[in-house]
Amino acid sequence: MGCIVWSMSVDAILIRLGEQKADMLASLEAWPAGLRVARPAAGEWSAVEVLDHLVRTESGITRYARAGLKAPKKIGARDRLGFLLVERVFLSQRKVKVPAGAPVLPGEGLELDEVVARWDTARRELAQVVEESCEGYNPRLGVFQHPVSGQMTLEQVLRFFSIHIVHHEFQLKRIRAAIGVPQS
Repeated sequence: MGCIVWSMSVDAILIRLGEQKADMLASLEAWPAGLRVARPAAGEWSAVEVLDHLVRTESGITRYARAGLKAPKKIGARDRLGFLLVERVFLSQRKVKVPAGAPVLPGEGLELDEVVARWDTARRELAQVVEESCEGYNPRLGVFQHPVSGQMTLEQVLRFFSIHIVHHEFQLKRIRAAIGVPQS
């Protein structure tokens, strides 16, 4: 990124996010189109709905982080422990419900191409926010209040996006098995 405030780990996380997105999309594009929107059971999400949730989450948090850069908050011990807890849970195969009131539930009648286009837009916005952070942001201050973990730094937001993808990769494997997507 070229921003001296950032450590090499932020650049590595950004690269990893791009790789994770590309891998997930390549995997889903190999699914038969009809199965991408198939729900494994009533009340459960389809593969495209999982992607839409990821996009809504990244897009929403990025907007909050942009605002948070203007008035960053102190990170406390509870915030640091909360992030570690969320990170640990999301790296397990445990099912987790979306926090109540979080505006990240997937839409309906979605097409993969439309969701991918919004994800591309969300990632461009994320890159802009990271670039904007070069101007006087203290990377130890919080820019987003997660409903479960608490205040997150911008680096933690990026790490959250990465572990969030991992969490939903587990979900996509369960969906694939449940609806009988053939192995490629």
